Amino acid sequence: MPIRVTSILLAILTLLSLSLTASVPAQQTTYQEDFEDGQAQGWELQPGWQVTALNGNTVLAGAGHNWAYSGWTYDGDLRIAFRLMLVAGRIHINVRQTEASRYFIGFETTGSDISKQYFPDDFREHLAFSNRAHGLNQWFQVEVVITGNRIDFFVDGIQEFTYTDLQALPSGILAFETI
Repeated sequence: MPIRVTSILLAILTLLSLSLTASVPAQQTTYQEDFEDGQAQGWELQPGWQVTALNGNTVLAGAGHNWAYSGWTYDGDLRIAFRLMLVAGRIHINVRQTEASRYFIGFETTGSDISKQYFPDDFREHLAFSNRAHGLNQWFQVEVVITGNRIDFFVDGIQEFTYTDLQALPSGILAFETI
């Protein structure tokens, strides 16, 4: 069933590059996906997520409170870069996610923030944040850089926040969660 662009469509993502191993410098790309073949190889998509066409591009789109999980576990440093269009609501960019814990970077019109969760209900919220506004229905270039215990978050080349965790989560997967 196609997703209609309405208030329930929460985020549209075009994933440009992921660096997923500690032995690779954060600036080097080891994985790249543009979804132009109409597939999401290596991704587990819950209902609400699909690869679809939008204005001549093929994108990974999510709606409702659903998840898109990458198929890789990574250790060490990580750099992800992608374009994101927020249509409504909020998206979480989950990094170093395991069955026990995760970091999640919230992105919405009123700003961005990072939180840490130990499952199921131990939330450490708004550990770092930015009040920089993000308009609806426009593309943003988003970048997350994890180096050791430090997480940097950039939007359109502007650093929105840095968070250093003295008890950093060591590894996990990348996932997107629409809210």
